[in-house]
Amino acid sequence: MQLKNYIFLWLFPAAFVPLTILGLGATTWMERRALAGVDADMAHNLATVAAGVERRFLVERDLIAGLAGVPEVERFRDALRAVERGAPVAVGESARDALNRFLETFQSVRTSLDTVRVLDRAGNTLIKVRDGQSIAPTFESLGAMRFAEAEPDDPAFAAELTALQPGETASILLSRNMYVAGRSGAMPLYNSVRPLADAEGVIAYLTIDPPLGPFNRVLAVAPRAHSAALTVVEHDTSRESRNDLVLYDDVDDIDLWSVRADALLLQAHYPRLVEEQRLGGTGVFDDDDRATRVYYQEILPYPDRLTSWLLVLHIDRARLTEPFRHIRLAILGGVVATLLFSLLLARGAARQIARPILDLTGGLTAFATSDRGRELALRGPDEVRTAGDAFNRMTASLVVAERERDQAMVAQYRSRRLASLGQMAAGIAHEISNPVNTILSLTTLIERELPADAGAVHADIASIREECERAARTVRSIMNFSRDIGGNTARFAAAAWLHDTLTLAEKECRACGVEVVVTVDCDCVLEGDYHLLQRALRNLVENASQASPPGSTVEVRLGHGEGQCRIEVLDRGPGLDAEQADRAFDPFYTTKGEGQGSGLGLSISQGIVQHHGGELELVNRPGGGAVARILLPLAEDQAISDADNQAGEP
Repeated sequence: MQLKNYIFLWLFPAAFVPLTILGLGATTWMERRALAGVDADMAHNLATVAAGVERRFLVERDLIAGLAGVPEVERFRDALRAVERGAPVAVGESARDALNRFLETFQSVRTSLDTVRVLDRAGNTLIKVRDGQSIAPTFESLGAMRFAEAEPDDPAFAAELTALQPGETASILLSRNMYVAGRSGAMPLYNSVRPLADAEGVIAYLTIDPPLGPFNRVLAVAPRAHSAALTVVEHDTSRESRNDLVLYDDVDDIDLWSVRADALLLQAHYPRLVEEQRLGGTGVFDDDDRATRVYYQEILPYPDRLTSWLLVLHIDRARLTEPFRHIRLAILGGVVATLLFSLLLARGAARQIARPILDLTGGLTAFATSDRGRELALRGPDEVRTAGDAFNRMTASLVVAERERDQAMVAQYRSRRLASLGQMAAGIAHEISNPVNTILSLTTLIERELPADAGAVHADIASIREECERAARTVRSIMNFSRDIGGNTARFAAAAWLHDTLTLAEKECRACGVEVVVTVDCDCVLEGDYHLLQRALRNLVENASQASPPGSTVEVRLGHGEGQCRIEVLDRGPGLDAEQADRAFDPFYTTKGEGQGSGLGLSISQGIVQHHGGELELVNRPGGGAVARILLPLAEDQAISDADNQAGEP
């Protein structure tokens, strides 16, 4: 075997096998971890979509329950009963006109409210109000009052109405002739129905068409991580025409409005999904036909029906695997490069086989002339390596001694160099620190002498201070080279810290047109990072100022008890609704307009307070507005002193 081939057979496997196994193994592991992260994101997205849908349905059920109890509806119900007993039809017509006017006004205020109807016990439309306009009753009837729509002539629909219980909100499909004019096909959502009953029983039914626009918006704004596409499918085994009906689909641009005109079934749309969802209500699988990864979750949007919705998110699988495909291609390219490099290296090694022999000859010559410091590199075949090793052992003791001497000299040089640099760094830091601090002090003095209306000068001074503080941070970094610097934890008086913080927030409060009133019940001593805690309190004060109407007052109170310091910020805003109270500390959640807030202020403040062992609370105040309360542990010696005082009280 030629020498170059012998070298190649050793070099190539040694370089290729470990790197290939390591690279492919690491890539596979990273791909699995990435897919696990995507699966978790998609599960969270599905849960968010489900929550949004359920909240929207709950709004509609609460709305119809509230409408059923308004006086105009109750008077119309009573009028229908009176007409049934023989009262003049004018009694019912008068009540119908009053209810029509109320519903027209209500719809003009609540624009998301869709068509409202009042049906008699047979399902005939007595009242119909849509888009803020009532529909005149022009259809003759066998009863006393005219109808606003043609008779449904649908016994199954009438039977379904009759089965409804008083006091309960149900979900049913109206008769087809009650659909929106000009629309055909399947109704995408069930109508909400509330029986109107008195002591004698049900006399009519209040119905609300589902607001397709708001429902479309809920689905359109639902989160879609990783550019996923959303599909919503309805399962209703009691109605064959609605079973596996596609209600919403991003891929084919289907929304709840288009379902009425062009209904699609899941079997024709996503046949693989039909097979998978039979195995369970929640799952994930790879659809090879569409090259997608599919996540689905089943929910029950209607509390009174077994009809379910299947929420589905599709992700292009190529988007998930593309980075790892590139990595594998890079590994393949590395293998090819390694192969070529190994061939070149083997050829070069074969050409250089004579060099070790020449080196050995030169070393022997130098040794003969008393040059014992030369060490031969052990290269070449075993025989040459053995000869070189024998020569090296002969001169080993001298070489070791010289190496130790050189290492000692290098270490001494480094020590002197580090000491010199440390002294120089300390000197530079000291020389720079004093003028920087002097500039900061002078800017403070200048700013105090400036009139309040010198806005441009104030801004220039603020820029000077900012640059000086950056220089100060650089000085501290240089000083780290020569000595350790302690942390930012310090003890400080809470009252002085409170007033300093309010000074920082004064500009924002003044811009909001509010006045800040401070009440210090008793001072206390805190221990922590002065500036971090200032940032937390400043966030709360500025939020309170922005929430309060101009001309109002924001109160800030300081007190302590039970080993804790209590700082309260009370605003005069509208307070917190249920959703705001639940999500106030969520990152990126904000009630401000677009571009007016990042939604991180409260979450950052909470993190700062918790870092100091405290708590941050946000609740409504009895007189209106909200209270943000910071509870921080007192400094250790003051907490012990307070406990002793309480123990000594009778």
